[in-house]
Amino acid sequence: MQPKNAYRNALSGKCELCSREAKHTCRFCHRRVCDLHYDSMRDMCVICASKGKAPVQAGSKGTPKRLMQLIPGSICAVCSKEAKHVCKNCGRSVCDDHYVANEGLCIMCHIKNEREKMKEDARQNADDEK
Repeated sequence: MQPKNAYRNALSGKCELCSREAKHTCRFCHRRVCDLHYDSMRDMCVICASKGKAPVQAGSKGTPKRLMQLIPGSICAVCSKEAKHVCKNCGRSVCDDHYVANEGLCIMCHIKNEREKMKEDARQNADDEK
């Protein structure tokens, strides 16, 4: 499939590999894919599963706009309920229960940020004690 068609399919909610209804987002390349092109055991598309690709840093300067758009009928990356939000950091589709609205983040990115804050506070406290 040509990149232009893949992008058009991603925006329309279709699989970027075959044009069926997309229900998953690859955690590595963030392709929107259908059940047929999704490896649920590895939580990635079949292309990344076969190549062992490294993850794209979602939320970085080069993040494609398609990552930040919710596909109708998407399922939550955490619990498989219907997704209603997209994390502004990683691009995961999540339901109301796993979305931190005031931050615009999925629960996983929120927890990661909180851990980083705690580590930074601990470092600062250790520096203050010296």
